[in-house]
Amino acid sequence: MQFLFYMLVIAAIVFTIFIIYIINIIKTGDWDTSLKILNIFVKYGLIIFILSQIILSIFSLFYIGDGLLIFVFVIKQLIVTTFFIFIYFKTMNLLDNLNNNNIFLDINAKLSQEIGLYFLYLSVTEIVIGFILGFSLISSSGSFNIATNNTIFVYIIVGLVLQIISKILQKATEIYEENQLTI
Repeated sequence: MQFLFYMLVIAAIVFTIFIIYIINIIKTGDWDTSLKILNIFVKYGLIIFILSQIILSIFSLFYIGDGLLIFVFVIKQLIVTTFFIFIYFKTMNLLDNLNNNNIFLDINAKLSQEIGLYFLYLSVTEIVIGFILGFSLISSSGSFNIATNNTIFVYIIVGLVLQIISKILQKATEIYEENQLTI
């Protein structure tokens, strides 16, 4: 178990350094380098995240004692992993369009909207699982606590920001198409 803890600490440190590196590149305004790094992050970072979700699901089978809690947690992990697989493929499609310099396309707005919806679905999953775990604790301890965390708010914020970006991109695409017809 200590080995897993040390691996998670190392992964967190590496991820933090990587995020600081991305922030510095974005601040310089180098779009091509930013896009290359985002491609690497999406291709490999999300795959690593999905694999870690699967590994955590397997570990949870052996370290959580109550059968109902195991069932609920494994179902949650499967749902979350499935949504992140969908997010991975939609994001890859979006980045492929950006790499090919196809920015003002309706499909990009639709992909952004779908990715945002998946994040909103993730927040709903967190809430529902929190209530299920809370209700399961009533039967064992007699008290009700919603078992959830702050990821709900992160998922909601990311989902809503992507919805806004989708609408902006949709309007920008309309303006771009009008300008192309004018020329």
